[in-house]
Amino acid sequence: MSNRTPYLAALLIAAVAGLWLHPVPHRFLAGRLYNNVGALYASGVFGENGGASALRWYRDAAALGCAPAAFNLGYAYQNGLGTVVDEREARRWYEQAADGGIALAANNLAILYANPAHGRPRLALARLWLRRAAARADADLAGTVAASLAAMERDMTPEQLAVGDDPERAARVDLPAAPRIVAPSGEAGVRTQVATALAAAAPLREAATRYIREHHQLPLPAVVASGAGFEPVDTATARVELGAGAMIQITLRGGPYDGADFGWIPLYQHGTLKWICAHGHVPTRYFGPQCR
Repeated sequence: MSNRTPYLAALLIAAVAGLWLHPVPHRFLAGRLYNNVGALYASGVFGENGGASALRWYRDAAALGCAPAAFNLGYAYQNGLGTVVDEREARRWYEQAADGGIALAANNLAILYANPAHGRPRLALARLWLRRAAARADADLAGTVAASLAAMERDMTPEQLAVGDDPERAARVDLPAAPRIVAPSGEAGVRTQVATALAAAAPLREAATRYIREHHQLPLPAVVASGAGFEPVDTATARVELGAGAMIQITLRGGPYDGADFGWIPLYQHGTLKWICAHGHVPTRYFGPQCR
């Protein structure tokens, strides 16, 4: 650490204090100052273990529209700096930074979609963000992005390549193919239909279970709405979606119980997680071992 570092740190703190005491309309300036204070904490200027404090400053800066602060938050959550590794949070902040014009954030977001720690790669979304990175990259980054894009496109399906830059289509085409069965008839058919619906719901249950174990709480509606891995799944005979309290809502299609629904519900108490089935409008006799 240079002899000037403590003085620079003091000047930044004084500047931030001045903004609190005498608010100014320049959100950009305030955001940059908060981000710089966060960087000082992260670099150890104020002692070791400053990562958590850095995150607080970065969040305040990002709330003021500071794209570099959003990038720093994404990097921290991606690498577990001052917090636990959380790819969902990393994606959220990288996306905000990329929308603010930071090409490296779009590149890192593409990496997270292409090589997730959990779940299957989502190449259409990864390509979309790599293309955005390429449009903004400087000379140092451009070659890396171009090479990554060419390598990724060799592994993509025609459907994924046809998506282009439409994020909604990219999100849909990346979803795993759901099992499809013929419309059921009789009790055996309904049991097969329910079992197929539960199989289609299994990835949502796994994603919710992982979140609960990592965060020690049920995912909030905002997390469900924004987090990858929580997207609705459609099959020929059921629709599956995650709702409030991480309840998995399953609605049957076709057959004698067309439109009937039931839930797969997490009970989380004192660190113990248990999933139960609530029959709703589907008789319990059709439930299999997954619901016992």
